[in-house]
Amino acid sequence: MGERYYIGYIGAHKSVGYPVGLQDGVRNAVEEQGHILVNIADLLPSNDFIESSQFYFRVVYELASRLDLDAYVVPVGMLNAYTSQNRGQKTEDYIHLLDPGRTVIMEDEFEGYRYVTKDNKQGMRELMRHLIEKHGYRKICFISGPETSFGARERESVYFEEMERAGLPVEEHMFARGIFSGACDEVVEEILYHHPDAEAIACANDHIALTVYRVLKSHGLAPGQDIAVTGFDDVPDAAHAVPPLSTVRLSAYDIAYAAGYEAVRLCEGKLQKTVSIASRFIHRISCGEDKMAMENPYFPILRQAPIDVDALADCLLDEILEGTTSDIRAEFRPRLYRLAAKIPDLFDDARPDSSEHLIGTKDLVDIFRFDYANYVSLEKFYAEVSACFDTVETMVSEEKRIWLFEEKMHFQRLITNSMVEKYEQKDWQTMKRQFSITQIASDALLYSDEPNRALRSIFENLRDMGVKEAYLFEFPEPVEFYRKNVFAMGDLVFLRASLNDGEIVSRADAMRYPLYRLIRRFLPEEQPSESRLMTNSAYTIGGLLSGSEMTGVLILGPSMLQSVEIVRIYYQIAFGLKHLQMIRREKEMITILNRNNLLLSRESERDELTGLYNRRGFMHSLERRIREAENSLPGKDTGKVAALYYMDLDGLKQINDTYGHEEGDFAIKTTAQILEEAFGQSQLVGRQGGDEYLGFRMLRKSDEGDAGWMISHIEEIMNRVNESIDKPYRLEISVGYKAFEITPDSWNEVPSLLEAADNMLYTNKRRRKSARK
Repeated sequence: MGERYYIGYIGAHKSVGYPVGLQDGVRNAVEEQGHILVNIADLLPSNDFIESSQFYFRVVYELASRLDLDAYVVPVGMLNAYTSQNRGQKTEDYIHLLDPGRTVIMEDEFEGYRYVTKDNKQGMRELMRHLIEKHGYRKICFISGPETSFGARERESVYFEEMERAGLPVEEHMFARGIFSGACDEVVEEILYHHPDAEAIACANDHIALTVYRVLKSHGLAPGQDIAVTGFDDVPDAAHAVPPLSTVRLSAYDIAYAAGYEAVRLCEGKLQKTVSIASRFIHRISCGEDKMAMENPYFPILRQAPIDVDALADCLLDEILEGTTSDIRAEFRPRLYRLAAKIPDLFDDARPDSSEHLIGTKDLVDIFRFDYANYVSLEKFYAEVSACFDTVETMVSEEKRIWLFEEKMHFQRLITNSMVEKYEQKDWQTMKRQFSITQIASDALLYSDEPNRALRSIFENLRDMGVKEAYLFEFPEPVEFYRKNVFAMGDLVFLRASLNDGEIVSRADAMRYPLYRLIRRFLPEEQPSESRLMTNSAYTIGGLLSGSEMTGVLILGPSMLQSVEIVRIYYQIAFGLKHLQMIRREKEMITILNRNNLLLSRESERDELTGLYNRRGFMHSLERRIREAENSLPGKDTGKVAALYYMDLDGLKQINDTYGHEEGDFAIKTTAQILEEAFGQSQLVGRQGGDEYLGFRMLRKSDEGDAGWMISHIEEIMNRVNESIDKPYRLEISVGYKAFEITPDSWNEVPSLLEAADNMLYTNKRRRKSARK
């Protein structure tokens, strides 16, 4: 085996219909050649979101353009449908985000890109000629798709060509445009209003046709009887509609399968091999038949004598196993061949004597011995084998038909029982998965105060759903989607949590990785062998979308999860991750707010000039000191003693008037430094304002009468400072104090204590002035 390539597929994650055929086709083409398919999920919830889905499309194409993949396969049908409804939006705006040298386009053509197209015209031409030549309709209306859709343009061109060829006029309002999602009731109403005599309405796809059904019935008209209706695409609902819808089959699987092979050719440097997949008319009742003649692929085979069992087995295989890899078909065919070999026995002239039925439980066990549940539809198996019984029934005698009927009923009972058992088990498994999916966001909320525990819980739910491999990455900051349809997507992501072989790792110090290297860094060099029978055998990568932001990226490994379940997982994790980010930001903001409040509090309690406490700060700190002392009183043998000081810088006005305010500020700051040294770090000192200062000292009880020691201590330091500053003036401080015993009521006594200290201050100041005279 040569080099393995990583090939990305950008597609809608749906569980039924056309998108599933596209997914299966690309996956099987890539994987059976030994390469790795990576689904880049657009995560579009449903077609109903088409009118407001620029966010989803932009995310997937921006993300895809940043991943270092070897090739991309892009179906543009859904994108065309979106851009057709949104002015200023063009499909090219998204496609051109991808490197033309690495990209294969499906369903349309873009200059400079490789492409795989579909031949809409052949089947559409067969359908139009059937309406005109077989039924003789003259007034046939047509509802096309978006003008931007290459497929819609091809289908409508055949309509005009065939109407002209038959000499039939296309009057005003006989042709109209709808949208492929089918949300175009008003278009149908307008056609009926202008052309109540319309004989047939042909539609550019089945969803539009089923809308025509709905509108006709609202008017009391019967589709297929009052007005013929036809579609295009042959979606699963077409065959089960009432009446069954005549349409055109264009295999989504075949288109995507060819595109997968073309992507590998691109990686290998080979020239483009342009492929156009043919369409064919599927004849049912809605085009105006009274009853449907039996037309199935088994007629020509069962008419032969002898019957070609190989051809019969291959025919059953094609109908039952569309959408499987070649190795699955190879494993399944021998088992189906053994069943097909019994079909010729239905033609025996005599009823077998054996009490055993022709097709028994052993045959079904042999066919379904391996787990093909994700590839083999029991409903299809039921329908195709029943069709063989019905075909044989038209070729045998009346007597033989009774036995055939019994055999058919026995076979159908076996399958019905199997279906019931399968669906009961499937429902149980689905319920378990749905519970785990809903728990994802719930656990993120539950453990929001413990981010690592929350991430671990999210991944435990993934593990409970059978996911064996997953990686969760977070952007440093959420990626915001701007109104101009652009992203500011970063190049680096953090690995927050991972799941590998059952081991979950959540990371507190997340590692940082370049976005473009994620696939090659975390995906294996070959697909896990156990993944081939899984519902989603490929890896999936997608953005975690929350509102107008993308919070991170998630890689999911192969699993038994349905596509719609994967979409729900992405949304649940996105919600959970967004919540964790909000909690984290809230805590960061609270921390910053507390820090700022602390800084503001400190600034509001400090004197700007000296750095000492201002009066507010001094009183706030004084209260805390006194309360602490009060709280330690109970149980103690002795109380505590403290002293409050009121202090004044003498002669500040003279210094300002004589030497200027700069010298006055110097005197204030120097005095503050003297007081800080005198009281020490364990005590409290502040500036009351102007030339006044406040102080507080805790004393031993034995020192209560010696609180005045601080006066001489201050004077000693001041004398030393005066000798060192070399100023034409001397700094002098007058001090008053009041000693008191700490009691539970001390804080309430502070005003009177300060007043007593202030009175002593002025007594001492007058005494000092008298002494100088």
